[in-house]
Amino acid sequence: TVVNPVIGGTLLGLLYVAVPLCLGGGLPQLYAVMTLGNRLGACTVAVTAFTKLLCLGISQGFGFIGGPLFPIIFAGACTGSLIHIIFPGIPVIISFASGFAATPVAIIPGIFTVTALSSVMFLLGGAASSAVFIACVVSYITVCGMGLMQGFILKGMKAAEAARSGGRDRSESELDPSSRTVVINPLLEKTQEGEISGSTTG
Repeated sequence: TVVNPVIGGTLLGLLYVAVPLCLGGGLPQLYAVMTLGNRLGACTVAVTAFTKLLCLGISQGFGFIGGPLFPIIFAGACTGSLIHIIFPGIPVIISFASGFAATPVAIIPGIFTVTALSSVMFLLGGAASSAVFIACVVSYITVCGMGLMQGFILKGMKAAEAARSGGRDRSESELDPSSRTVVINPLLEKTQEGEISGSTTG
């Protein structure tokens, strides 16, 4: 119980030292990525998005408490800023808001809610909000609409059920006394047969 948190904390600490923008809740870092994305560069922003997801995987794998939603939103916002860096003709507010909104919609059915939330948070107009809405629709259709997320969830449920049933079968076989006597039953039968034959001949 102590080894896993120590290993996970060590890995997270090393990643936070290497990529400081991944440290903390993410709100100040999001502002820095949106306003200083061109100065940071495409490579730094891309590495930040990937490392944030890597930290999420380590945290969940080593038993730390926390939800996956905001790290996913952070990675999506970094992706939006990266799109602006690669294609400067796209305004940063539109690309950033689209990445911010489209990523969570990939796993939750909230296209209209997330679009409205992004429009209010980033003070978007009608044209910019329509771009965010299109990004959310494409994201939802690509992941949930094609059944990718449902497939991952179903696969995980089947694996968990198989692990539980396998453990239950092993524990039942260990607790069942009849399973222990299977090997010696033939010997008992032979002994009983010998006693019966001896008594009849006598």
